[in-house]
Amino acid sequence: MGIRGLAISLEPYAARYKIEELDGHTAIIDGPSLAYHAYHLAGKKCPLGIPSYRHINQEAIRWLRSLQENFSIKISHIFFDGALPVSKKEERLLRLKKGLEQMSTFRAINNRAGCPIPQKLGSVNYPFLAPSLLEALRGSEFDNITRTVPGEADDWCAHCASLGTGRIIFTSDTDLICFEYTHEVLIAFFRGVTLEGDPSIHAYPTADIRNRLKLKSLVPLAYAMIHNPYATFAESLLTARTCNIEFTEYLDFKARYANNDPNLPYVLWSREVDRVVRTLDARIAEFVHQMLPSFIAGTTLPDLPEIFLPPLFEDPNEASAWSHGRNNRILAYSLFALNQKSSLVCETTRRGHSMKSIQYEFYPRGKIIDELRDTTSYLQAWLERYKDRLAIEQSWRLLAVRFVQNDLQTLYRPVYNASAFTHIVHSQFDSTWKYVQLSACVQAVLYSFRTLHQCISVYLGASNDLEVCGVLQELNNLLSSLPLLADFPSVGAKPRSSWNHARTRSCLRDIYADLGIKEQEHPQSKKKRAKGKQASKGKEGELLKRDPNNSFVLLRQDEDT
Repeated sequence: MGIRGLAISLEPYAARYKIEELDGHTAIIDGPSLAYHAYHLAGKKCPLGIPSYRHINQEAIRWLRSLQENFSIKISHIFFDGALPVSKKEERLLRLKKGLEQMSTFRAINNRAGCPIPQKLGSVNYPFLAPSLLEALRGSEFDNITRTVPGEADDWCAHCASLGTGRIIFTSDTDLICFEYTHEVLIAFFRGVTLEGDPSIHAYPTADIRNRLKLKSLVPLAYAMIHNPYATFAESLLTARTCNIEFTEYLDFKARYANNDPNLPYVLWSREVDRVVRTLDARIAEFVHQMLPSFIAGTTLPDLPEIFLPPLFEDPNEASAWSHGRNNRILAYSLFALNQKSSLVCETTRRGHSMKSIQYEFYPRGKIIDELRDTTSYLQAWLERYKDRLAIEQSWRLLAVRFVQNDLQTLYRPVYNASAFTHIVHSQFDSTWKYVQLSACVQAVLYSFRTLHQCISVYLGASNDLEVCGVLQELNNLLSSLPLLADFPSVGAKPRSSWNHARTRSCLRDIYADLGIKEQEHPQSKKKRAKGKQASKGKEGELLKRDPNNSFVLLRQDEDT
C-alpha cells in the first residue's frame, strides 16, 4: 500500500535525526506496519528464516522498548486496522488472491517431494500476523495505548499526529506522507530507524518538504505520480503545481488524505462496548462495526454484511481449512441478528485455487440459544475430562483435532493415523502436505472458537437480553482459556517438547474410540477413497436433513452409537 516511488523521490528532502533533536517528541505507531517489520527482524535471527509468532511478537516489543530507551520519545498510541473502507475491497481481494497464487505455485513446485520449510512464501505463512501482535501488546506495558480502531490505522495515526506538535509517526506506508497536516509532523519508516550503536532516525519532515517544493499540499504530487508513474520527479512536480484542483477526480483522490476525524463515520458506543471492540481482531472488528448500529438501534440489518477470512498456510489442492469450525462462526455472526427475520452473511474464503464469497443464513433465535447451551455443556465436559491429564492449550488442540476428525469421518474422507495428529498437537513439522493441511484445519477450528469468544464479548457489553446473556456468560468464561494466536500450531511454532507424547496418544485413542474410528498406520488406498467419496454423497444428504452445521450434535450422536 502507499504511493509507489514517493518515498524514494522525496529522499533528498528527508533528514537523519539524532537523539537530542527528538527530545520531547511523541511517537504514534502504525501497528500492522510494526508487525511486518518485526517479522523481518525475527526472520534475520531465525536460522531457517521462519520465525514463530511468539518470536515476531517479542521482536516488536523489544523494538518499542528500545525506541523509548534510546530516545527521549514517549509512545502515545499504537493503532491497528479495524475496518477497511468499501473503496478498498478490490485492493484487499487482490492481496488475498496474490497470497493464494504464491501458495499454489509453491505447492505445484513441491508436488512430489513433500513440503519443505516454506521460506519463499514469506508473510503468506502468517495470516494472523497483526492480530497476534495486538494480543501480545495487550499483555505488555503497552496495553493502555494499543487499540483496534474503527477504520484504517493510518487515518488514525494522521489524525492523532495533527492534534499536537512534536509528533512522529512510525510506519511503512508512504500514504502517511501525503496527509494534510496543520503543522510539522515527522514520518519515519521502520527501515530507516537505527536503535543500536549510534541511534538515529531517518524521517520526512512534511511541512519542510512542502515548503521546499513550493507546494501547499503533497496530495497533488501523489496524484500526479499515480496517474503518470513513468514521469520523472521533475515532471510530476510540475504537474502538481499546475493541476486543476477543482477536477472531480482529483477531489475524490484528495478526500482520502483530508485528515478528518476518523471516528465520524462510526457510531460512538458505550464505554463497555468500546473497551471490548478496541481489543478485537481486525476481521472480527470489521464485521462487528457493520452489525452494531442496527443491533443497538433495533433497526433492519445491513443488506449483506461481509467477513474476509485469509487463506491459511494449507494445501490448495485440498478443501479449504475454513470448512472446519464453520458452525461456530455462523453462531457468532448470528448473535447480532437474534431478533431479526432471517438474513444473510457473506464469508469470503479460499475455494480451490481462488477466493470465493459464500452466503449463509443467520440462525433463528431458538436455534442460537440451543446451540449456545450445547456448546457450553460440551466444552465443560471436555475441559473437565482432561484438566488433570493435559495442559489447557493441549486440551484445546485435541478438541480441534476431534472436530476435524469428526468432519473427515462424517464425509467418509481418508481417516488419518493418530501419529499425524500427534505431530500437530506437539508442533513437530514433519515435511508432509498432510501435516500442513491438518494443521491448518486445526487452526481454523481454534480461530472459529476465537471468533465466537470475541463476538460474545461484544454482545455481553451491548445487549440487555437477560435470557441470552445468562447463557453466554458461562460460555464466555470457558472460551477465555483458549490459547493465544501465538500458541496455535502454526508454521515456525516451537515444538512442545515438554508435553508427554504417551498422554497425547492416549487421548487420541479416546477420540478415535468415541468416533468409532479404527486407527490406521497408513492412509486408505485410492480404491477405498473412491468408494468413500461415493458413499459420502448419501451421507451428506442425510446430514443436511438432520442439521447441516451443528458439530456438537454430530459429536454427541457419534458418542451414543
